[in-house]
This record gives sequence, structure tokens and C-alpha cells, in this order.
Amino acid sequence: MPHRLQITISQTQYAFLNREASRSSVSMAELIRRAIDTTYEPLGTRRVHLINHVLGRRPGVRLSD
Repeated sequence: MPHRLQITISQTQYAFLNREASRSSVSMAELIRRAIDTTYEPLGTRRVHLINHVLGRRPGVRLSD
């Protein structure tokens, strides 16, 4: 069953999504769904990699598996 989610985004994020939606003829909601699937791969097994920067990992230093 699908779930409805309401979020607040910045004006910059909204402007980007609006431009990209117009350019690609894809809805903003679909762009966000694709971004989630690409970044977090919820149905796959890949580890989340973008959080490394939030954790303060130094550039060029790999995390051990």
C-alpha cells in the first residue's frame, strides 16, 4: 500500500526540482522517488554511502568493511 508523505524543502531545492521536472517531463514526486531509490537503494543490498560526509570522514580515507 502506498504511503503519502509531506516534506518541507528549501526554495533552492524546489526551484531545482521544478526546473528538472519541466526539463525531463517527470513529476517532482517521481524525481524524489528516483532520488531515494538511487541514493539508498531500499530494495537492494548496497550500503548507504552518502552518510560518510555527515560523519566527518576525511576525503580519500576509505571506511573499512
